[in-house]
Amino acid sequence: MRIDVNALLGRDIAPLNYSTKLTLNGETLAKHGPGDKTLLSATTSIAMMSHTQPLELEISRNLGIDELVPLRLAVPLIVGWAAVIWLAMSHRQTRAERRRHETKAAMLKQEAMLAHAGRVNALGEMASGIAHELAQPVTAVLSQSQAAKRALAIGRQDILAKALDANIREAKRAGDILGRMRAYISGAPADIKLVPLDEAVRAAIGLIQADIKARSIALNVEVPSGLPIVPIDVVSFQQVIHNLVRNAANALAECPSPLITLRARREESGVAIVVADNGPRIETASLHRIFEPFFTTKAEGMGLGLPLSSRLIERMDGSLEAFNDCGATFIIRLPLGEPS
Repeated sequence: MRIDVNALLGRDIAPLNYSTKLTLNGETLAKHGPGDKTLLSATTSIAMMSHTQPLELEISRNLGIDELVPLRLAVPLIVGWAAVIWLAMSHRQTRAERRRHETKAAMLKQEAMLAHAGRVNALGEMASGIAHELAQPVTAVLSQSQAAKRALAIGRQDILAKALDANIREAKRAGDILGRMRAYISGAPADIKLVPLDEAVRAAIGLIQADIKARSIALNVEVPSGLPIVPIDVVSFQQVIHNLVRNAANALAECPSPLITLRARREESGVAIVVADNGPRIETASLHRIFEPFFTTKAEGMGLGLPLSSRLIERMDGSLEAFNDCGATFIIRLPLGEPS
């Protein structure tokens, strides 16, 4: 049997959106219409069964979007979906913006709380520091006042005059300490003056020498004359020397042969003042913490003397270090004021 494929699949059989294909035993004999199928299409097959020639006719129709969704329905649908997407994005942006504002408000609240805590802590540290430092001159005034009272009772005008002079000196010193503490808290610059180091050290020792002698503690002072000039705040420097020597004296309370050594020397880049004792060493675990505020190894200590001393020396562009030798040793290092 002969088949006229062109006559069977003529161009006037179906519209352009139809396609047809004739196959025999799986082999294509002829095609008509668009070759490629679109995303949406409908296909049917017609079998023309024959033992000798099993023909199969496949007819396909491509469906357009406009057929599935008419334009009058597509436009509102697209607009609706666009509106839904816009509303969803606006909602997300609004939530994100609200979260940013809430996070910022929480951070500002936390910063305000931290600032308040810092002010309270600074106020507490200032009050504790003032109480700690004023205890020295107030104790001296009390002791000298008691001596003055006894001198008055026995008619010793010379002792009375000395006691009154000491009270005046200690009262001035208390006022200077308050002024330095106020300047330190407010961040005011230190009152730096150029002073010969040997004079500054000897003046500082003079303020505590009587107390050391009264405790029966030997004080070895090695301060050679002719040491260079150093830029220091005199009152703060005396306060630091007083703190270090007094701490050494307290550590020697139970030593059989107590000795405090104070040495001053010239170094390559400045000067060094060493305060050492022959008492018990500083505990190794505490050595790196002794300059932390409120850290103390004493039962009745406040932990403010050494931190305050360190900060006062830093305001003079110097440093304060601690280590163990025969006992506890502290070194103050200061820069030179001018070439000697």
